Amino acid sequence: MDKHGLHIAQHTKERKVLNSKRLDLDACKSRLRKAKTVESQAAAEADLRIAQTEFDKQVEITKLLLEGIQTAHTNQLKCLRDFVDLQVSYFAQAHQTMADLQRELSGILTFRGSSAVLVSSNADFIPTSTKSSSNAIKPVAENGDAIKVSDLATRQARVILDYDAVLPQEMSVRQNDILIVYPLPGLDPDYMMAEKGGVRGRVPISFLEFR
Repeated sequence: MDKHGLHIAQHTKERKVLNSKRLDLDACKSRLRKAKTVESQAAAEADLRIAQTEFDKQVEITKLLLEGIQTAHTNQLKCLRDFVDLQVSYFAQAHQTMADLQRELSGILTFRGSSAVLVSSNADFIPTSTKSSSNAIKPVAENGDAIKVSDLATRQARVILDYDAVLPQEMSVRQNDILIVYPLPGLDPDYMMAEKGGVRGRVPISFLEFR
């Protein structure tokens, strides 16, 4: 039995004692009312004073135990609240970690059959204007031959807001950059492949203004 349970058990015991003391007090009051002689009245009054003292003492004991139970209950509620807060924080962090992992995994696209294959040869690769075209992400056909940009439905687009690449397959761009953009089979519909200065990478469509 835990400490809280012991407090409850002890309080129950003391309440029974208090009830017994109350019955004794009631009996003493009844005897005093029924006393006929001076001697019997004096004895009844003495018994009543003792019974009243015992009853008052037991009331204080029971009251203190009840206050102790209330304090213990408040502490338990606080501990429970702290535990729930920690659990909420833990699962929120776990959810965010899994969401980040899901986004990273969804960025590794492999298209089979007649689809193109988008591959990054370097996991740490982040396309920038300082990288050479040999390090850029390039679409390739199933047989391994590179697909020329000129063979795709290309168009120009202007960048309307700065965008910093989050995944290795993405490309960082700046406002008013002019890009050559084109779709790829199986590519996330919210993205377009973009090229600028020999560097290629995915860019969100929401950051582009097509011409």
